Amino acid sequence: MRDLPLNGLRVLTAIYEAGGVRPAARVMGLSPSVVHRHLRELEMRIGATLVEHGRSKVQFTAAGERLAKAASASLGDLAAAVEAIREDRRANHVLIATTESFAGTWLLPRLAAFRDQHPRLLVSIRTDQRLSRVPADADMAIRLATHVEPGTATAEPLMDDVMVPVLSPAMVGWCGVDGPETLLKVPRLHDRDAQTSWRRWGAAFGIDYAELREGARMTSSALVLAAAAEGLGVALARRRLAEPQLRSGRLVALNALAVPIGTAYWILHRPHARWAEQIVIDWLHGEAAVA
Repeated sequence: MRDLPLNGLRVLTAIYEAGGVRPAARVMGLSPSVVHRHLRELEMRIGATLVEHGRSKVQFTAAGERLAKAASASLGDLAAAVEAIREDRRANHVLIATTESFAGTWLLPRLAAFRDQHPRLLVSIRTDQRLSRVPADADMAIRLATHVEPGTATAEPLMDDVMVPVLSPAMVGWCGVDGPETLLKVPRLHDRDAQTSWRRWGAAFGIDYAELREGARMTSSALVLAAAAEGLGVALARRRLAEPQLRSGRLVALNALAVPIGTAYWILHRPHARWAEQIVIDWLHGEAAVA
């Protein structure tokens, strides 16, 4: 059991069930190159060719077919056992996985009201950056993306958003804002959120990214908003996540320079949600509708 190559077997099963490397990569939330690497490592580990390489369409060898069927059945049994254990957990407990920025700025401030409405339910949060899956120990995930490949989960659009330049009140007074070109003269702040990138914002206003790429880099939305509030530059923010600092006056939004993102938040959950999970899902939709 200690030598069982579980990662490779999971990849082989995904290729077998999804019908190819690229579909398997989407289901697993990995790149095709990583899936190929795991497959080759599995073949080297067991000393046999499992898939005919170099073909445009995946084709299993006899050994690969045999192993893939066995792995699919065994991993399916394990998944069923895990699900049964999950069901044994307290029925009134729901664990949500999402990003730290969404949890801190949008979800947590609303949970006290949820507790008042549903005092018998317990909602916990864990932070998780992965886009395409619900972690094994969570009941659902809230993902920040314009599109989510649901894989084995059900994906429901939660709400839309806009990306908007934000900066401190002092910096607004210092630079004066006169159209999008004004932001070329202001220090720009960057984070890792592809939906709120300066490249995407520049394209909306016909500004080449080469004129926008300079500026300090931050590793999270929370950090880039804090940096903007401290007067270090102008940041591109998801309006919904910046709302607390906009209301407090720490940040000012340049609404005339906002760019729609479209559907920007998704709920991922397993099919046939438990009653407690469905209450949370319905509540999330209600909060999104009035946010």
